[in-house]
Amino acid sequence: MTRINMENLKDRYRDWVLFKRVLTYLKPYGQWVALAILLLLGVSLLNLVGPYFTKIVIDDHIKSSDLEGLDVIAGLYLAALTTSFLFQFLQNYLMQYIGQKVMFDLRSKVFAHLHKMSFSYFDKNPIGKMITRVVNDVEVLNEMLTSGLILVFSDLFTLTGIFAVMLYLDWRLTLVVCIVFPILAWVTRIYRLKARDALRKNRAHVTELNSYLEENLSGMDTVQCFNQEKNNLDKFTQINQDRLNEDLRTVTYNAVYMPSIDLFNSLAVGMVIWYGGGRFVQDEIQLGILVAFIQYLQKFFEPVRDLAEKFNIIQTAMASSERIFELLDTPEQLPDSVPNSDDFKIRGAIEFKNVWFAYSDENYVLEDINFSLSEGESLAIVGATGSGKSTLVNALCRFYDIQKGD
Repeated sequence: MTRINMENLKDRYRDWVLFKRVLTYLKPYGQWVALAILLLLGVSLLNLVGPYFTKIVIDDHIKSSDLEGLDVIAGLYLAALTTSFLFQFLQNYLMQYIGQKVMFDLRSKVFAHLHKMSFSYFDKNPIGKMITRVVNDVEVLNEMLTSGLILVFSDLFTLTGIFAVMLYLDWRLTLVVCIVFPILAWVTRIYRLKARDALRKNRAHVTELNSYLEENLSGMDTVQCFNQEKNNLDKFTQINQDRLNEDLRTVTYNAVYMPSIDLFNSLAVGMVIWYGGGRFVQDEIQLGILVAFIQYLQKFFEPVRDLAEKFNIIQTAMASSERIFELLDTPEQLPDSVPNSDDFKIRGAIEFKNVWFAYSDENYVLEDINFSLSEGESLAIVGATGSGKSTLVNALCRFYDIQKGD
């Protein structure tokens, strides 16, 4: 057994093409997806009311000792929290339901496609690789659908809503904090490119690890017969080390980027306190607006952090979907079959004329084979090990297609 080659990591499929194909599997459940998106938008809107209620309480009710007004705001806030909880429950249930249905459909399609591939396909592709496609890669797609793709729209909507409210509260404070946004966007772009490469390579190493493990376990008798335990352990250790290195790369990028978001958040809050505090001292801004603005600013960076985490989920899913669609795009190679019937009987003569066959393009196993059998006639196929007896039978059954001859 030899170590399998690393899979091609080039972008044969652009991310937007992959997104488009993944979304086609959501079409049968389009009405449920639309409802889930509406619920998400409702949750995002309800999450924006808290800081604004704080502004109203400080500026309108605490100053005037209006306890009745405080009771009203508290009741409204409790109602908003309760409604948000119900919306989140329904949205989570819907997306989990949709994700499970899509997984069922996709696994069935991949499994059915594998049944239409010839023996030669499985000779060239390890079984562990196929198992990874049907089980692991489809599961990664489910994670994207349930906790990645749809929630990205919620985070983007939340960011837009918070920015709009901050502009409404005080456009001068908003312009001050906008200073950090270009730097944050630049850092985010660098992180996205680095993390994408690491995550793609990580998925390839997962496939390689599964394939090599399956090869060794299924061929353990051969491994032990030829005393290859140490050699195979060394190869497995190298594959495992390669995956560890990519995991550590991803961990390093996250360890740098996540604190960077907190740093930009702290810088933005500090700038608001410095500039807004000066304006408050000069009676140019109300205290409630300043407090609410800081709360909105802190909320603004929460979706930014969430988007970074969801980016990892989406990029991992894109790598998995690329491998799934690569398999589904492989042309079917199953030979034409006879109709399925309980009364079917083999009749007629068999004849090989100048038949040549090779598992690869160069090394022929069968060379210029000629024989004919009449109906009812028998033929014994004998020969040394490796002479092509099994290959001849496989060609006769059309498990493989010959290169030359009739």
